[in-house]
Amino acid sequence: SVLVVLGHQTMSNPAEQERLDARLQRLEAQTTGLAETTQDLQQRPAAATAAGLQDTRHALEARIAQVEQGLSGHAAADDLQALRA
Repeated sequence: SVLVVLGHQTMSNPAEQERLDARLQRLEAQTTGLAETTQDLQQRPAAATAAGLQDTRHALEARIAQVEQGLSGHAAADDLQALRA
């Protein structure tokens, strides 16, 4: 009942109503901003872990070794072709 009385007093005082409306708009803007920030944070990828980085490094090193082996085979074939010419 206290809230009803306060609400009635506020509604009968236009200056107070404008002040509360302005405050409500600021709170709504803050709420919207917080919701957007929360959504942005939830869409971020998970942080990299040391174990994950180590696994990626091993996979890349293995792939580099494969590429280097493939290139060394091509170089030998190119050398043979040059000798045949």
